[in-house]
Amino acid sequence: MQRLSSGSSEIAPNDNQDSHKGNKTGNESARVSAEIKSELTRTIAVVADLKKEVDHIGGRIEQCEEKADENKRGLDSSIGSKLVEMETRIMNKEGPKWSEIVSSEVKSHMTQAATDIVTAKTELQNQARAIIEDKQEQDEINKRRCSVIIHGLAESFDGDAGARTEEDEEAIVNLLHEISCDEVSVNDTVRLGRKPTDNSASPRPVLLTLASEGQKDKILSR
Repeated sequence: MQRLSSGSSEIAPNDNQDSHKGNKTGNESARVSAEIKSELTRTIAVVADLKKEVDHIGGRIEQCEEKADENKRGLDSSIGSKLVEMETRIMNKEGPKWSEIVSSEVKSHMTQAATDIVTAKTELQNQARAIIEDKQEQDEINKRRCSVIIHGLAESFDGDAGARTEEDEEAIVNLLHEISCDEVSVNDTVRLGRKPTDNSASPRPVLLTLASEGQKDKILSR
């Protein structure tokens, strides 16, 4: 972005200019409103996609619960058949003790059930992590799309960080006024790079995050 300088020339007002200015302001307001509406539409779409992913995870949890119930039913059936087998062997005085048979079957099914639960939990954690990373990446893309860097804006060397931030915000408001961008909404400001210790050093660039991509284009066009 080119450096911007302050200053303006006086022009005698007249009725035609006032009318033209009013029309321009109305058109600009309509354009800003359309841009904000577009951003809201994109945000709603992202939320809808996230809801679909959450619903999918809910389905996976239900599948895990169904599988656990299936394992339990299988365990009950197996124990029942083993008890019958145990009674037969006891009657015939053959094979291992009934307690050993039951203990072996219970351990086997419990081990399998624990493995299935751990596997399902890992899959759900990975899916949730992927959703969060995708959302963060999309947020960062949207933020960059609505950001602009300003060079040469005087930097405060006040020892208080809050005071420096207030001075930066005031300077940005004045700059936007000078370039006829008073209606531009700034969501965030941050100085890029390490704070200089030498008061004679050049001011660090300022990153502005705006409310919409259209507002960024308007600033860059000045």
